[in-house]
Amino acid sequence: LWMVDGSRLREGRYAQRAGECGIGRVGLGAANAWGAPGPGSDAWLCVSSREERWAPRGRRMGVPWFGDRTATAGTVDEGFTSSERRSAAACARLTQSQRRQLDNFFSAFGHSMALGCGPVLPSPVHSTTRTNNASSFAKPPLPHTLPEAPRVVAIGDVHGDFGKTVRALHLANLIDENKRWIGKDTVVVQVGDQLDRGGGELAILFMFERLKEEAKAAGGAIHLLNGNHEIMNADKDFRYATQGGLSEFRRWTQWNSWIEKRRQICGLQVDDSVVSVGSPAKPIKLGKPKQSVENLDLDAVAAREQALSPGGFIATRFLSTQPVCLKVGSTVYVHAGIHAEHVKHGLRQINEETQTWLFGARGAPPTSSGHGWLPLRSLQAASPEASDKRQSDPPQHLVGRESVVWTRAYSRESHEKCDCTSLQQALAKVGAKQMVVGHTIQPQGINSACDDKVYRVDTGMSAGCRHGPVQVLEILDGSTFSVLKESTCSKHAYPLGGSADVFSYIQRTINGVLGPSG
Repeated sequence: LWMVDGSRLREGRYAQRAGECGIGRVGLGAANAWGAPGPGSDAWLCVSSREERWAPRGRRMGVPWFGDRTATAGTVDEGFTSSERRSAAACARLTQSQRRQLDNFFSAFGHSMALGCGPVLPSPVHSTTRTNNASSFAKPPLPHTLPEAPRVVAIGDVHGDFGKTVRALHLANLIDENKRWIGKDTVVVQVGDQLDRGGGELAILFMFERLKEEAKAAGGAIHLLNGNHEIMNADKDFRYATQGGLSEFRRWTQWNSWIEKRRQICGLQVDDSVVSVGSPAKPIKLGKPKQSVENLDLDAVAAREQALSPGGFIATRFLSTQPVCLKVGSTVYVHAGIHAEHVKHGLRQINEETQTWLFGARGAPPTSSGHGWLPLRSLQAASPEASDKRQSDPPQHLVGRESVVWTRAYSRESHEKCDCTSLQQALAKVGAKQMVVGHTIQPQGINSACDDKVYRVDTGMSAGCRHGPVQVLEILDGSTFSVLKESTCSKHAYPLGGSADVFSYIQRTINGVLGPSG
């Protein structure tokens, strides 16, 4: 990382193939505070993997920010390289605003480099007062009931398939070729199961986080729900994690541990929720029965456990912000299904109890391995009695075959086997006309059952499932239901179920092609 003079950037003297300022950049105000040439000119913190491109020998074009050597001590006077000492001295001259910018840059840069999914947002904890506790994240209020929206797009289980997720968003005309929001006031509900079965789990979560902010600014919204696989992973059940998924968590943890070391050099407070959690309160479930644990990357499993356990960085930043049940207008969305007893317990209560469990409370971190993350062996060796019991078991409504994230009562392939009576009772109690669920793969694609009272949107699109078709459900004004399908020529939408206003659909299609006068 290099601090460079903004005027030289504009002159093109630092132009790189990856852009004007290498991999990334952030403005840091007056360059002369850093000893760079050009009094009062802009300074930028830039990223490059080759030192000679930024500071050619004999020409002072940039100030080295961080060397390659990881800091091993808590002060700049012990164990730091001369480059790191210069970095610390430059940090001491930063204003509070500049330090905040730098803090945010560190966060976004670390995630971007680890995931390769495009620009990401800085961590919420980095944007405010940083502490060493997961509780430094303010618990966001979880929505459970929202007004009707002109357009809602429901997306089924994506299971770690970043490419298919992007294709689903393109299909619904929600993002452009740069993965930027163009969906205007559309409301998106992804019905859970972002995790497992694929290697793009974190990339999906970080992309949706950024798109949420872009959609909000345009009058739209994105809501991700928690499914059974999010709950399983928070409960240390990694039987469906792929090697690609484990590697993604290892890479992400290593990058962010490196970034936290740089924060230490610069005197910024380290967020140890990135690199450590308390000892596990229950054994980690590894692999399917036919798999040998010896063949697994145990350090990658440890990185996953640290990130996804209640109170861990990913569980806190993402999963704890996702509701389990969400009602938008006359439609209720849930991963698997809602029964009457769930409604009696309360959708708000279900969401809040799940959030509280995922938010967790980290105990004293175990001893680090020296790499910034902890080997699984040390986690498994810890005494369960020394663990925080609040991390142990998920709430009851998330457990069992008829829970909100596990039931298949409304998703049977044979409509006659669906429990339509229970569905009708649940809808009446929650005050909704229909339910949208995922969880159970529909080989025939998105479809409805129980006289269009339930819409099943899990097509098994992930390559880790059936590599099923990319389809999404579009709901207009809470009454017109259409399936958007990929095609080799174009996307097609057709009304779904007898409740759709077919004539209105045909008229809209004609107007869209010929214009109203046609």
